[in-house]
Amino acid sequence: MGLKSPIPLKDLKFNTPVPYTLHVDRELLQLTKQKLALSRYPEEQTDFGENNWAQGAKVSRVKQLAKFWRDHYDWEAEERRLNAIFNHFLVKIDVPGYGPLVLHFTHTKSTRPSAIPLLFSHGWPGSFVEAAHVVRPLTEPEDAKDPAFHFIAPSIPGFGFSPAPTKSGVGPNVVARAYKILMTDVLGYPQFVTQGGDFGSFITRSIAIQYPQVVRAQHLNMFPVPSPTLWSAPCAYLRWCLSALTYSEFEHESLRIRRNFEQDQSGYLEEQKTRPQTLGFGGIIYGRFVSMKHALVLFLIFPGPLALKYDWTTMFPGRDELHQYFFSVAEKYDILPHCRFNAMCVSLVWGNLRSLWNCTFQDTISGETFKKEAPVVVSAIGTLDRPYIPNIEGSESFQGEVFHSARWNDSFKPEGKKIVVLGNGASATQFVPELVKDVGPKGSVTQFGNPKYSERFKLVLKHGPFAAKVYRIILAWQLERVFSSFYMNSNGAAMRQKIRDATYSFIESDAPPQYHEILKPRYEPGCKRRVNTASYMVCLHSPQMILTDNSVVKVGPDYVETKSGDRHVADAIIYATGFQTQKWLYPMQIKGINGQDLHQVWDAASSAEAYKGTVVSGFPNFFILYGPNAATGQHSVIFHSECQINYSCRLLRPVLKGKADSIMVKLEAQQQDLSWVHDKLKHLVFNSGCQSWWMDPVTKKNTFIYPDPMYKYWLRTIFPSWSDFDIRKDGKRHSSCGGMLSMGVFIMGLAAVTITNSTDIQKLIGKASNWLLANVHRS
Repeated sequence: MGLKSPIPLKDLKFNTPVPYTLHVDRELLQLTKQKLALSRYPEEQTDFGENNWAQGAKVSRVKQLAKFWRDHYDWEAEERRLNAIFNHFLVKIDVPGYGPLVLHFTHTKSTRPSAIPLLFSHGWPGSFVEAAHVVRPLTEPEDAKDPAFHFIAPSIPGFGFSPAPTKSGVGPNVVARAYKILMTDVLGYPQFVTQGGDFGSFITRSIAIQYPQVVRAQHLNMFPVPSPTLWSAPCAYLRWCLSALTYSEFEHESLRIRRNFEQDQSGYLEEQKTRPQTLGFGGIIYGRFVSMKHALVLFLIFPGPLALKYDWTTMFPGRDELHQYFFSVAEKYDILPHCRFNAMCVSLVWGNLRSLWNCTFQDTISGETFKKEAPVVVSAIGTLDRPYIPNIEGSESFQGEVFHSARWNDSFKPEGKKIVVLGNGASATQFVPELVKDVGPKGSVTQFGNPKYSERFKLVLKHGPFAAKVYRIILAWQLERVFSSFYMNSNGAAMRQKIRDATYSFIESDAPPQYHEILKPRYEPGCKRRVNTASYMVCLHSPQMILTDNSVVKVGPDYVETKSGDRHVADAIIYATGFQTQKWLYPMQIKGINGQDLHQVWDAASSAEAYKGTVVSGFPNFFILYGPNAATGQHSVIFHSECQINYSCRLLRPVLKGKADSIMVKLEAQQQDLSWVHDKLKHLVFNSGCQSWWMDPVTKKNTFIYPDPMYKYWLRTIFPSWSDFDIRKDGKRHSSCGGMLSMGVFIMGLAAVTITNSTDIQKLIGKASNWLLANVHRS
């Protein structure tokens, strides 16, 4: 808005408010009037009457508003009015989990000693100006019996005179933290009441949730209510399921209004949620000289299961699309403010006395070490995190660029270069096609069906009842069917032969003839992870591409030499040679009860081991996602992680609810589980002499694969077998009761009759687990 700050914003000091007088640049005002005068307007279709707004704001109405703004609206008078009514301030605040934010706020103090601090949070498209008529009555009421308030009205970051945030991530929870600091640390009000309207209601509710000790009361004039669920309101949920029969005419009309808003009136909301930057350009990017003022006019007068995604572009989406999805989920559930990045865990040491993990971290940028205490530690790093680079003679003499695909050099320019890629697995088949495009006609790459979803299909997934859930089940079943091919029996062999025939047919039809034998697997289907690719075979036809299975035995300053003596000139070497998969959780030092070292425990057992791939005896409150013998050879790692996360949360309930200090699997239970795992693996293709990163090269034990279909893993992790765990409170052991499981399953089956929602299923499982846990502690 052309704000004239009394001092440069960069010079503001944290938690030090600076007063100022509103003053907007007069040149900006004049320019705005010129834009309004020069504006061009769209043509309207003739079959929409003057009162028919089905296509958006009416041109005639926009022209009226533009004319008023240009010829009659007096900002200078409004500026004087706002300066007379409010006391304005700017302050810089360091928001936990986000960083610095500059806020504009007004602060009007009452003369009464008993006045109550009141935080007024405006909404969209509002501002502090909404309070102009109530500041005086609230701070200095005429009737002595009426309560008085100290009135504080901040502007949401990016609204009014609060500067726009310089990075993403500002949502209701971040603003709530900023407002709390403003009230308690900047203004010195230890407790206060709040008023929130529209978007402001989300902010003030978040303050009350995050800081209940400082919010004495709150008033909301918008309170969105979600649809009822089986557990939040059972009777309302049943009525909702049968709404066609049970709802009154008024309720049906209310639902119709809500549906109308969601389908026909919420375009502005979706634009702001998904592409807010686009609005900043107004209409200029479309070739019309329409200022942002018109865009504001249009928005003023015409408001138009956990995280299912309905609009994936392809069946196997790329990196950027996946990253955007995961980032959006983290933002939606406000995870990012609670994360610290660029930090590496160095050691974890369990303290028996206080039942806490002492965690040491190192900042990967500054090298600084710092410590944290945590009652629970969850390792979510898996084991595909440390690149494996083979030791090849002369590697150190190579003068070109060298890096592993998992540590990609973003500054690397492939155009015109001769690149040697060592490896031909999952990573190489993804990036080699892109390299072939980038090297150009003078370069070369030597290297040792992704269906698109139609727009109609996406609409069906989004709007069809249960369509997305059904499609997910279909995809899961297709993946589960592959497991039958892993059995070392006649049926498994027949299915593997079908897979082999289909693979050979694909290679022979899509790959150049000279590469057929190189590409055909020389092992049983299932021995190694399958690679789905739509672009790899195509790139093999490029004249810039050479594929060979002749292993590299020597590296020179500008070449690689193969076992047969052939030399290939190289400007760069990219290793796509996998990871150090058998060094689980390395190089972290992890010490559990009585100081026992996790790596020494696993070395003594000849391999990494964990109960259900998740917990280890001797290491309380320690959980491993994608741990030993938890991986799937045919299914989605995301589904498996969901199972493990839900299982870990169920195990942690006694700790999180204060009923226990620690939970740890018993050694005998872990040994029994692992004995079952490795006995089952003996009869599967994974242990038929395969050479893969799933196998420990020394002990020949399979440390990765879970020996059953994923739906069975899901079933085995729904209810914890509490008798398998040592649960302690104040150093005392709680007895376990495993006989409650059948009753829990009965409860689940009985309630499932009325369940149509996956969220309800999760809540049902949670309640059943709580019931079992309560009986465990009573027994």
